[in-house]
Amino acid sequence: MCFQPPNDNGSRLKHYTLEWIRDRPESVYTGNDLSCEVKGLKPSSHNYFRLQASNCVGSSQWSEVITVVTPPAPPSIVPEVRLLSATHAALLVTWLPPADNGSPVSHYIVEVIGTEICQVEDTQMFITNLKPEASYRFVVMG
Repeated sequence: MCFQPPNDNGSRLKHYTLEWIRDRPESVYTGNDLSCEVKGLKPSSHNYFRLQASNCVGSSQWSEVITVVTPPAPPSIVPEVRLLSATHAALLVTWLPPADNGSPVSHYIVEVIGTEICQVEDTQMFITNLKPEASYRFVVMG
């Protein structure tokens, strides 16, 4: 967050206080800098902030509330991958969709470690041409 210094009314500014307004206002920054980093914002969310300046005489009124909209982020980790069924040469693998973090998951990348990488749109994949008695590891990403 960046902000501009207000008129100091003849007394040097001591510090700024930035509040993040959620269930109740929470101070997330107090300091002299005209910018700060706010951590803990969720992807694709509306966040509300207000600012106050203080000098040796006292504190200003709170600024008007500003809205900051965060951009979407990549999907979270696929939470669970399961084997649904198996034959001697094929597997049906399924998974739960991850949190989309503000943008729908368009496809999944399924990697059979050491052999192939596939792209699918559904939350399951039928994997064929496997060798009997062999071990396979899978990685699924949204």
